[in-house]
Amino acid sequence: MAKMLDFSKAKPTLPIKFADESVIHVYTPTKAMLEELVDLDGPMDKATHNDRESINVLYDVAARFMSRNKIGREITPKYVEDMLDIGDLIVFFKAYAAFIAEIKSEKN
Repeated sequence: MAKMLDFSKAKPTLPIKFADESVIHVYTPTKAMLEELVDLDGPMDKATHNDRESINVLYDVAARFMSRNKIGREITPKYVEDMLDIGDLIVFFKAYAAFIAEIKSEKN
């Protein structure tokens, strides 16, 4: 008999500690979120050139990704703005992409 595939087990998370000392553990993205992450190259490049719309997109996307966390805490774009400057935000996206790549390589 085949072994049960148990999706209720603990899933890997990326721990994030904010300046206010709060900590969240962010899960891997859904398919739609992963597609959105792939599409962030344009806004990321424009954000470094002070394009207001692109900067807002990055904060909105980061808030959605961070809201997919272990305790179900909603993270708002305003909270992300208050906690992270644009450099921190870019570090988050790079770390999140590396986290996904690490999970992907463990599965193979």
